[in-house]
Amino acid sequence: MDDKFKDAIPTSTLIVKPNATPEDLETTTKEVLQSMTKTKIVEYAQQELGIELDHRLSKQAMIDQVIDANI
Repeated sequence: MDDKFKDAIPTSTLIVKPNATPEDLETTTKEVLQSMTKTKIVEYAQQELGIELDHRLSKQAMIDQVIDANI
């Protein structure tokens, strides 16, 4: 078995980092949602989360509903 690796070149150590914390995800989601139009937020909610948003809601109310559904 050692013969297989005799010509191998050593590499750096593998570093595994934890996934983002929920607070990081919420902030990123809010920032991303703020950059979307209301129509895009409705489409995102339907496609990604399977929820229906009322088009008459304010943009912030839509974002709050998406955040709540995503948690």
